Amino acid sequence: MLDTSCRAIRALLFEYSDVGFGLPGHALAQLEHTTYGALAKEQLLKPLGMTMSDTASTDAVRAHLVPGHGSADEAAMSWDIPGLAGTGAIRSYDMLRCGVGSWRVAEAVATE
Repeated sequence: MLDTSCRAIRALLFEYSDVGFGLPGHALAQLEHTTYGALAKEQLLKPLGMTMSDTASTDAVRAHLVPGHGSADEAAMSWDIPGLAGTGAIRSYDMLRCGVGSWRVAEAVATE
């Protein structure tokens, strides 16, 4: 019998994949002959004025981050997977600037 429940249908339409995000980030960096961290900093973080964001765990960024926690409420370490940095390697204390920057880009495009 065919399973037509909402959960089964959603599973057919969408499945999260770290590799699905990490591989394009790695490919873009390779295409530009740089690292994902350098590319993100140059093309995303600097233009948005995000000076407290980085893909590296620098002391300046780490000092302001709230530590992650696991399912048993224990402190969890940050993941450092250079080949899959596109999955979420950016650590940010000034993420709100990213949203504000996105609005500014959208406004600029809308007025062109």
